[in-house]
Amino acid sequence: MGGALFCLMADVTIRDRTENARGLDDVIRAVVATGADLETPWDVVQFLEAGDRATNMTVLHDLYRSLALAPGTVDLPALWSHLGSEAVRTPPRHI
Repeated sequence: MGGALFCLMADVTIRDRTENARGLDDVIRAVVATGADLETPWDVVQFLEAGDRATNMTVLHDLYRSLALAPGTVDLPALWSHLGSEAVRTPPRHI
């Protein structure tokens, strides 16, 4: 799974579990509050720990275990539906 999809899943899961009180933005603010920036070398465990502390949950560790360490899939049509959207296929236009 790519990083963007991991971040999307993390944000949606955190928002679901906190009734939209927290999100991935809280994770990023917590990392920045440590003094880290783009030049600070962090390993993934440091990021997961800081983020999970910020949200007071284990969402990041759980997602990492289920999607990054082992092959996993995300049901994107179900995710879009959960978010109130749906994929619409339109026929190609001939010009």
